[in-house]
Amino acid sequence: MTAPVQTVPESESNSGLLEKPLLLQTIPHNASSDGDAIAIDRVAVDLFNKTDLWFFVNIEDLHADAFASVQSIKELGRMCIFIRNVASVSTDRQLRIAEAFAHDAMSADGPHLIAATSEPLSELVASGRVLEHFAKLFRTVELNAGSNTGSVQSVVSFIVDSLDGKTPRSKLIPLWGRRPSNDDRPPTFH
Repeated sequence: MTAPVQTVPESESNSGLLEKPLLLQTIPHNASSDGDAIAIDRVAVDLFNKTDLWFFVNIEDLHADAFASVQSIKELGRMCIFIRNVASVSTDRQLRIAEAFAHDAMSADGPHLIAATSEPLSELVASGRVLEHFAKLFRTVELNAGSNTGSVQSVVSFIVDSLDGKTPRSKLIPLWGRRPSNDDRPPTFH
């Protein structure tokens, strides 16, 4: 007995979603926690699932040889490389990735990027933690890690709509947190 193969219906597939590297910039509402990274991982995986790419890989899981040259990056194939914290990428890797993705040189058969940060990209560039030409690769979607809860699916829908030009780029949405209430009681779970 063979397991059924799950495919994304053609009407739901969004192959152009990651045609350019995507940066998910979360804007913290208050002191962030480790739960933030888990939620952004889920958002990234759901975005990947809307594409026709074959693999989703965390950049930390790739061997250093994968970044030895522009050609070695291009040869990674139809995968989505996820960068949980764009500022954690070494300068050498930033240079190689920027070179590989420069001027839309990456083919449809090459890798695609989703990156995340909780700090403004402009501040990361100003501090020297992110190279300017690496930062220029990304289309940025700002997500407000505010006080209203948004499901992962609603966040993904917002991102897809935003990239398709269906919502204003300046609109911030809640990513996680608790629902607002008329009193200051903590939320309850049933």
